[in-house]
Amino acid sequence: MIRENKIREIRKKQGLTLADLSGKTGLSQGLLSQIERGLVDPTVSNFWKICTALNTPMNYFFEGQKEDRIVIRKGEHRLLQLSNDKVLYHELIPSHVGDDQILLVEILPGEQSEMELISHPGVEFGFVVQGEMKIVLGQEEILLGEGDSVHFQSTTPHRYMNVGEEKAVSIWVMKGE
Repeated sequence: MIRENKIREIRKKQGLTLADLSGKTGLSQGLLSQIERGLVDPTVSNFWKICTALNTPMNYFFEGQKEDRIVIRKGEHRLLQLSNDKVLYHELIPSHVGDDQILLVEILPGEQSEMELISHPGVEFGFVVQGEMKIVLGQEEILLGEGDSVHFQSTTPHRYMNVGEEKAVSIWVMKGE
């Protein structure tokens, strides 16, 4: 669950008004206000825009345990779920361990990570564990199957989709700048 009050808290710490954040993200002040108050769940692309504008990693906004852990057992991984319940993001390492983010992503058949392309600072590495995926990188489309991997600059607008008939499962490492 997103900790909406954190968005407002960081925005105010940075001395930004809703109008400032609106200008940086291209989102309306009304939508941003609703997101901050927990009335609306942002889409993945809108959430990336907010995180990028606030220069804050996405996983900072999710509730979770804060103790240091070396081993995270099956069923204990934090679930990062936004408005689309057919795309699930499982955090494989606690967000407070470092700046990198490692996720296991499950996408049901016919679903995609987001309707519009997203971009953010850093690089990404993805590995398909199960199923088939199409990665859209700018104007290019890359088909990936089980055992395939991809690496790219996250500043390239991108999105992922499941083009197969079974659930697509992939592991993603996202490194900030």
